[in-house]
Amino acid sequence: MAEATSKTDESTLSSLFKEIWDAYLYMEHQEDPTGSDKVQGEVRKILAKAEQAIYMVNQLQLFSDNEEIDEVASNEIKYMLLPALLAYFHNLNTHASRLETVQKAKTHYRDFLRMCKSYKVSAIHIPVDADDHDDDEEEEPHDSKPANKPGAMDLQATAVQRQSKIERFRQSKVYESRLKELSEAVEKDSVDEEVKREFYLTQVKRWINTALDELESLDSEVQILKHMAQMKKQGAKSHSSGQASGEGQAQKPKTKPFRPFILTKDLVQKQVFGLGYPSIPTMSIEEFYQQKVNDGTFSIPQCGQGG
Repeated sequence: MAEATSKTDESTLSSLFKEIWDAYLYMEHQEDPTGSDKVQGEVRKILAKAEQAIYMVNQLQLFSDNEEIDEVASNEIKYMLLPALLAYFHNLNTHASRLETVQKAKTHYRDFLRMCKSYKVSAIHIPVDADDHDDDEEEEPHDSKPANKPGAMDLQATAVQRQSKIERFRQSKVYESRLKELSEAVEKDSVDEEVKREFYLTQVKRWINTALDELESLDSEVQILKHMAQMKKQGAKSHSSGQASGEGQAQKPKTKPFRPFILTKDLVQKQVFGLGYPSIPTMSIEEFYQQKVNDGTFSIPQCGQGG
């Protein structure tokens, strides 16, 4: 009976994953504005389904921190993508504060990368998140050599970052080409086990590069959002002579986000980061903000009427 229930759950999980994946493909090709009711309705629906799928993965105990990717069944590799897909849909959500949305997307992309690193899918250097230094997280050791002059370090980090981005772009093109070849075979009723395995592994590797690129972009956006909040705060001070209630709206208490895969208690406690470097914006705050206004992601803040 228990075995039958498990098989039923896995079948349900597979159907749920297909629905999430189909929604992702739809979002990649649809032309409606991201903020439209149609798109946002789909985003909210899939966010709930992605969290449900991750809950099922945990209940079925499909993943463990003492395994490597070679030990994962071919049909189960695709479920490693769930945290990345959850991050993707959070990033599309316009019905929550943008800062909250960005932080959630970052959390889930990092969880996806940590899992892939734990399973040794590929050599991943996860950049340290300057905004999230919890007591139960440990960073991988950096070089203990004396620091060079700040200017030299900035140039070196920028060069490394640029080269890494170029290499990820090159890899992603190779992955996309191979996925196009494999997708036709995978869609057939009878699929060779090795073909299926290569297809899902290639998807995971492509999403590793996507997650790293997205983290760079989201880290830059956090700086913009904090800068905007600071400007708004300063503007409010100049327009009001000091309402006591204004002081009370500082920061909301930090809530614990929904965390994807729970491998083991020890791994969750360690939360090991990869070697990396802080992402460096490639444009000014003003340029980035104007770009976001132009593409509709941000709206121009409304100052006080008649000010």
